[in-house]
Amino acid sequence: MSTIGEKIRQLRLSKGMTQSQLAGEHITKSMLSQIENGKAQPSIGSLQYLAQQLGLEVSQLLEEDGSAEIGSLLREVEGHVKRKEYVEVISIVEPLLDAKLPLILDVARLMEFYSEACFHTVNANGGKAVDKAVEIYDHFGLYVEAAKARYIMYALLFTKSQYGASLDLIRDVWRQYKDKQSSRDILFELNLYYAEAASLSAIGYYEESMNALLAAISLSQEEKVYFLTDHFYRMLAGNSQIVDDEVSFQQYLSKARQFSQFTEDSLSLELIELAEVRGMNWKERYAEALDSIQRHSEFENGEHKGYWLLQKGIAYYGLGHYTKVLEVLSQVSMPASAHHPADKSSIHSAGAYIASIYAKQGEYDRARRLIAEVYAIMKTFPPSPYFSFVEETYRELCGG
Repeated sequence: MSTIGEKIRQLRLSKGMTQSQLAGEHITKSMLSQIENGKAQPSIGSLQYLAQQLGLEVSQLLEEDGSAEIGSLLREVEGHVKRKEYVEVISIVEPLLDAKLPLILDVARLMEFYSEACFHTVNANGGKAVDKAVEIYDHFGLYVEAAKARYIMYALLFTKSQYGASLDLIRDVWRQYKDKQSSRDILFELNLYYAEAASLSAIGYYEESMNALLAAISLSQEEKVYFLTDHFYRMLAGNSQIVDDEVSFQQYLSKARQFSQFTEDSLSLELIELAEVRGMNWKERYAEALDSIQRHSEFENGEHKGYWLLQKGIAYYGLGHYTKVLEVLSQVSMPASAHHPADKSSIHSAGAYIASIYAKQGEYDRARRLIAEVYAIMKTFPPSPYFSFVEETYRELCGG
């Protein structure tokens, strides 16, 4: 079977086209020469362009035994993904996982959509689908596309709390991308920085995480591509909070606010307000924190309800309103989006505040049982102010 480069060269010559004519304005003549000689692999975008120039479909260019049924299924699944109907995606694609599917790009894309749905529904089969997508991309020599498919595994590992494995995978994907790329994909590079930073902070490497985030911001500024910029600044602010660098925290949070206001991203703005409140509580400015929470009461019934209720309970605890603490913190539950240890530890810490109040009320056995349960969970998480409070409460109530 001919390689992609050989196939492109044969088709170009059969149509009497020069390399300059085929390359047009989309790619350079030098790059086309490297592709034809097997020294570089085209991206999906370049393949689509070259196929169009040759008057073909990508499936013809890749010698796919294209399936109209798979194509129709792909369009249906893509529609469900756009509407975030992930359960429907699972129900459609899962029966195909053990079937003998053709090695065509539509199947690879179908597997990627399924893997994305697995992430959102915490389904364990996502890795199998990623492997299938990678197999197909490797089959056609689309190594950068294979790297992008492997990136999905980062999210799947992260949801299973396999943070070290997710970091190893991202660094391996970085190597594969750099070794095989024929042209840069800035958005993909920014996604890789995001995943690397998140994985590093999840295992407590806060300084290294911040370095990755700063590298991402530098790339954004250099390329004038501001994808995920507010996320990068919010993550920098969060890491700064954990290491108790108030000056950097305020600086980065201000930058995040500027970008979020410019893009009118309401979700990002909510998370910035939440970070402000969290900072107030950590600095024992409980009355200010409570005032801010009351000004943003609409968030207490939203997606991040658990985090807002936690901060409200902490503010009441700091002010000595223990009855209100129990009332509020009893409503705290783990948000579905809580995958990072920092998020999980914050929610689990609610139990430490409740245990502390039980002890103040003379219910020592009840307090010790609860704090022992919380500490057993929390001791596997990296350092944070939440962990410090849990550990301190555990030692006070249980000794050791």
